[in-house]
Amino acid sequence: MPDTLYQAERDFLDSSNRHIAQAQEGIGGYLVIRLHRLAASQTKKYGKAAQDLEQKDVARQRRIFAIDELAGGISILSFVLIIIFTLVLVLQGKLSVGYTMSISQLLGGIMYPFEMLPGYLMAYHTGRDLFRTNETRERTAAEAVGTLGVSLERENSGIRVEGASFAYPGGPQLLQKVSISLEPGKKYALVGASGCGKSTLAKLIMGFMPLEEGTVLVGGTPVTQADKEQLYRTISYQGQRVWMFRDTLRNNIMLEAKVSETRWREIVAAARLEEMLEKLPDGADFMIEENGKNISGGEAQRIGLARCLAKESRFVIFDEVVASLDNRNAAEIEGTVLSLRDVGVLMITHRIYEENMRRYDQIFFLKDGKISEQGSWKELMEKKGDFYRLAVQSE
Repeated sequence: MPDTLYQAERDFLDSSNRHIAQAQEGIGGYLVIRLHRLAASQTKKYGKAAQDLEQKDVARQRRIFAIDELAGGISILSFVLIIIFTLVLVLQGKLSVGYTMSISQLLGGIMYPFEMLPGYLMAYHTGRDLFRTNETRERTAAEAVGTLGVSLERENSGIRVEGASFAYPGGPQLLQKVSISLEPGKKYALVGASGCGKSTLAKLIMGFMPLEEGTVLVGGTPVTQADKEQLYRTISYQGQRVWMFRDTLRNNIMLEAKVSETRWREIVAAARLEEMLEKLPDGADFMIEENGKNISGGEAQRIGLARCLAKESRFVIFDEVVASLDNRNAAEIEGTVLSLRDVGVLMITHRIYEENMRRYDQIFFLKDGKISEQGSWKELMEKKGDFYRLAVQSE
C-alpha cells in the first residue's frame, strides 16, 4: 500500500508539472499562438492537461483515504486488543480499574503519531524527489545557458507606413511622422541605435499597438481594419526570442501546418537546418524541451525562420533576431534571410555587416524617432551621414 501511495503521489506531481508547463506555454507563447492561430489546439492541450491532473489528484486522494483508513483501522484494532488484554488482567485481579483507564488514555496519545506516520513518510518522499528534480533542472539550466475585419489582397501585400507617430502614455515621443514603403518580394533593413523605436515600428505594422497618428496599410487596407487571421497569414513576425513548445522539432516548425515532404525539405534547406537535423539523434523528431533550453540561440532562430516559411507569408518582419547571437551566427542568419526567394523582408537591426547590407534593396536609418536617411548601401556610404558613421563604428 505505501508503494502504491508513493507512486500515486509521483504521478500527481508529474501531472502537476505538465499542467503548469502547459499553462506557461499558453502565456509565454501567446504571440506565437496568436500569429499562427493555435488557440484552439492549445486550449485543447491545456484541457487535457487539466483533466489528467484532476484524475491523478482523485487517484491520489483515494489512496490517501485508503491508507488513512487502514492506519486508523490498525490503530483502533490495536487499541481494542490492548484494552481487552488489560480487562482480562483486571478480571484476574492483576490490574486495577484505575490503572486500566490510565493505560487507555496513554494509548490514545501513543497511537496517534503512528496513524499520521504514513502521511509523513509520503510527504517526505515526495518533497525529497521534488527537491532533487528542481536541483537537477537548475543545474542543467545554469550549464546550458481573430477579430473579423476587411479582407486583404494577398497578391498586393505591400506595406506602407504613412506619418506614423507613437508614444507610450506619459513617455517621450518614440516615433514622429515616420513614413516608409515596402514592396512585395524586396529586402529592406531598418537600422538605428538601440532604443530608437525600431521595434515599436514593427509592432505598429503588425497591429499589436494603436497608432497615435498616421496609418499603416497592408495591401491597401488599414491594419486597424484588416482581418487579423489574413493579416497574420500575409505578414509573419519573428522577434529576438523564438518561443519553443515542448514538442518535436518538426512540430515546432509546422505548428499544425500541413505540407508535402518535398515542401518540408525545401523549408529545411531554405532555413539551412540540414546540418542541425543530421547531428540530432532523432532528426526532425528530436524532442525540444521547455522553451528550447536544449538548443542554441542560433538553432532557435533558424527554427523560427523555418516556422515563418511554413506559413508561406508574403512578407516577414525580423525584429532584432540576431541581437543576442555571436557575430558569425548573426551574419549567417541574416544571410539566410536575404537568400529567401519571393518573400518580402524587413530586417530590424542595430548591427551592420557590410556583405549583407550590400544585398538590401533599401536601407532605412531611424534616429530620434524619425527616418533620417534612406537608400542603398552605396548611396548611404557616399552620403557619409548617420548610417556611414554607425557602419564605420561597427567595423
